[in-house]
Amino acid sequence: MEIRASTNAERWQLIESVLDRALALEDDLERQALVADLCAEDDELRREVEELLGSIDTEGDLLEMPIADVAADIMQEIAAAMEEVESSGIAGRRLGPYRLLEVIGRGGMGVVCLAERADEHYEQRVAIKLMPQGLESAETERRFLTERQILANLEHPNIARLLDGGVTDEGYPYLVMELVEGRPIDQYCLEQRLGLEERLELFLEVCDTVQFAHQNMVVHRDLKPSNIMVTAGGKVRLLDFGIAKLLDAESTLGQVAAGQTVFQPRTLAFSSPEQIANQSVSTASDVYSLGVLLYRLLAGRSPYDVEGLPASRAEALVRESVPPLPSVAAGRDHGEGQPPLARSWIKKLAGDLDNVVARALRKDPAQRYATAEKLADELRRYRDGMPVLAQKRTRTYIAKKFVQRHRWGVATACVLALAVLIGFVAVLWQARVADRERDRAQVEARKAERVAEFLGGLFEAANVNSEGAGQFTVRQMLDQGEARIQEELVDEPAVRGEMLTLMSGAYASLGDFDKGLELGEAAVKDLRGVQPGDDLALARAVSNLGSIHHGLGRHEKVQPLLLEGLDLLTKNEQVESFDGAMVYRYLGLLEWSLGNPKAAEVNLRQALRIWQKIGREVDAAGEMNNLVGALEDQGRWDEAFEIKQQTLEVLTDHYGDEHPVVATTRNNLAVSLHTQGKYDQAEVLYRSALKISERLLGSNHVSVGDHLSNLGRLLMDQGRFVEAEPFVLRAVQMRRDTVDENHFHRIAAEINLASLLRGLGELDESIVLYRASHARLESLLGSEHVATARAQSLLGQALHQSGELPEAETQLTAALRKQEEQGAKELVVAESLISLGAVLGDRNLGVQAEPLLRRGLGLRLDSRGEGDWTVAEAQVELAGALIQLGELDEAAALLESGGDVLASDRSEDLWRNDRAGRFAAQLDGF
Repeated sequence: MEIRASTNAERWQLIESVLDRALALEDDLERQALVADLCAEDDELRREVEELLGSIDTEGDLLEMPIADVAADIMQEIAAAMEEVESSGIAGRRLGPYRLLEVIGRGGMGVVCLAERADEHYEQRVAIKLMPQGLESAETERRFLTERQILANLEHPNIARLLDGGVTDEGYPYLVMELVEGRPIDQYCLEQRLGLEERLELFLEVCDTVQFAHQNMVVHRDLKPSNIMVTAGGKVRLLDFGIAKLLDAESTLGQVAAGQTVFQPRTLAFSSPEQIANQSVSTASDVYSLGVLLYRLLAGRSPYDVEGLPASRAEALVRESVPPLPSVAAGRDHGEGQPPLARSWIKKLAGDLDNVVARALRKDPAQRYATAEKLADELRRYRDGMPVLAQKRTRTYIAKKFVQRHRWGVATACVLALAVLIGFVAVLWQARVADRERDRAQVEARKAERVAEFLGGLFEAANVNSEGAGQFTVRQMLDQGEARIQEELVDEPAVRGEMLTLMSGAYASLGDFDKGLELGEAAVKDLRGVQPGDDLALARAVSNLGSIHHGLGRHEKVQPLLLEGLDLLTKNEQVESFDGAMVYRYLGLLEWSLGNPKAAEVNLRQALRIWQKIGREVDAAGEMNNLVGALEDQGRWDEAFEIKQQTLEVLTDHYGDEHPVVATTRNNLAVSLHTQGKYDQAEVLYRSALKISERLLGSNHVSVGDHLSNLGRLLMDQGRFVEAEPFVLRAVQMRRDTVDENHFHRIAAEINLASLLRGLGELDESIVLYRASHARLESLLGSEHVATARAQSLLGQALHQSGELPEAETQLTAALRKQEEQGAKELVVAESLISLGAVLGDRNLGVQAEPLLRRGLGLRLDSRGEGDWTVAEAQVELAGALIQLGELDEAAALLESGGDVLASDRSEDLWRNDRAGRFAAQLDGF
């Protein structure tokens, strides 16, 4: 059967009228006579009709042919028409005010071209969709007008806008649409290495957009990755509503009117069974396509492998077969060098997500989710740890979901239960080994019995079948447990001491160091008074207490407790153990906090060695997170960055994306990228780490404070002070609420606040805060410490901005001397060099300023390279000094280079930009 693209609408209507009358006759001779009579004066018409009648004789009645074969023929003809359009040469052609540039794709029965505004009114690039010549029937024209009206009515930030439309001189209908620059959603997820949670968030955005269209009586009917783009900023944009059908207001909502069984342009791999069978289309058809997309995003492949299959066989596969669950498909080799997905990923798919996808892909539309909104609600239930409707709601399932939502409380309880189990087994073993240990074994057995009783009562409150089930937070469970310990174990200090040690650590892990300290001190007191003493229990208690003092910044109390714990472990030959590794960890962190990176590295490597020896590979990976700080403080940046990347891969593979340790590792990697000036990459990781930590740990956890501070610092380093303000203020308030004023992290947060105030122009408040922070660091670490010197340098910079030049020079000179003597990081030294040089320049001491500014510029160029705003800042300040010295040519070149970068930067730092303008005005005056 041949359908010519060149046949116009009127000609085809004439052919149809002759064919209809001829096909009404069954006798071939009668048909021939009728055609000869009707086409007596038009030999070409007679030839075309006879040719079509002959094709029916050889290929069979069109109405009896499988729709797959008909559709395939039509699509082949459309493709040929599209190739004819392209081969005709579109580049440079005009459509109204637009000039066509090139073909950028095909879809929705049309060719999509890149075009630009050519009437010189304003610059604009657009996408123009051309319909193929030869389809100018009344039905095609109606579809075109409908498409244009649909797009005009769909005003939504996630839907590409219709700008214009019309018909070319040659008869091509066209639409002018907003040009969306991005990547198909599946490719974007792969290229950005998005985790499961991030993919689901993108997909939810797609569902919300489709729901908007459905509420406006529009079914898309061709949802697929190439029609769902994600911009560089991570925003979803839906394209090509060109084959959508405006729902008939007289029909049932979401349903095309009965009897409208016409050929529906679609993409086979994403089409619903009813679309393939050419049946009525509803909102449930889009839900099915969303299910296919979700399957692809989760499993890394499509549910049906139809590539290369004949149309009829491919359509039968979609209509009749049930695809494997996403978790099963994800575990298979994907081919083309793509291995199966990680076990941790597959584990997350199994269960709820498998069932949600399976329901969206049901063959019967009535058994799917009724709307895109219902599908999105289901995924949000999964995300929030709630039972999903697609899963059978057994008691076991509901209990499992409860545990997942409260995993930190349950994890704490499991640690306690494990400790009980280990202790109980150890007791029984000791009782059988030697009679001389019988008394001790009896004590331990009693201890285990009391702990078991305690845990039984504690877990009863969280039992899903008990009254008030699901109403306990992790903190409430800990509070209840602590109250019971104090009440029920008052006469059993050995049991109470061990329990309080565990509870103390649990409170500290939630960021409540004060409560952790209170219980930690009580635990040590209990265990010191027990006779005969338990060295290992006491070692854990004093080491835990030391770690809490470290968290509170009370460094002078940390080392004696940790060394006591280490002595007890050594005495009992238990150094090569979990407890020994923890002691070395906190000894290393203490040395790092005190500015002794080499000593910190020695202790942290000892902890790492023990973790590896006892087979705790995940703990070893976590230790590498701690080690990188010590390496960076020694200037070993490349080694530290490589370790961070390796650690993130190990921990993500083990825990998945949603885990506090993974969030911390992302934050650490972001710090390295931040230091290298790779702000965009660092910001993505900072925000991801913050989002995960807030969701899992709560908004007031100490780790959340770290992430808030780092993100705020990044934004300020780019001059985005207004955007940084809420993050900086939250971090400061959190530190003030949880730790005392001499805690290092609180001081760092308040220095960030001082920098924010300085950037916002509130110099008096900024200087007061810088002075206070510098004084506290001087008292805590000494006046020569690099951290103290950095605070002093920042104070000098604020004094410069406020016009207090003599004191600014004094503070910056002292800070620079200390930084150089103590071997501070090169970029830190560069900051002081440039700041001091700027002050000297403003005091008309250009001869003294020039060498400092040249050194600072050289350090920044070596680290960041041309085009970075910190390099531009140094170039501008050096230009100012050179103007004083009369070296105008070099000054002009530096001002041009640095000024262009600063002018194009999005920084809100008016001080920095004003200086560039002032120096340029001085240069113009010569």
